[in-house]
Amino acid sequence: MRALAVSYVIETKDVSVVLCGGKLTEAIMDKKNKNSSELLGQYIVGMAAFKLQNPAVTNENAAQLAGLESTLRAYESMIKVKPKTKHTGLDGLVTLRNNGGLKAFVDEIDCAKK
Repeated sequence: MRALAVSYVIETKDVSVVLCGGKLTEAIMDKKNKNSSELLGQYIVGMAAFKLQNPAVTNENAAQLAGLESTLRAYESMIKVKPKTKHTGLDGLVTLRNNGGLKAFVDEIDCAKK
């Protein structure tokens, strides 16, 4: 299903997403992350879903945050099934989210200005 959703985002003119890169996605795309391709897809789908559900919101950082939160929820589900696929970088982002610091992290990177 995720692959179909990513294909939709790639092919549609209804929504576009920005892959910010750098610090924001380094844990997702890390070669040591055994779930990287699935989580990158989830990041894309999460951003697209946010933009489609909130067309009046033009804040790119809000979309990035929604994509990252979606990714972290997917990651937590994945490691419940396969605990050996835990990733230190993603665990750090989960902790940051749980402590209320994820929005500040995204705002600091500020993909909207890139």
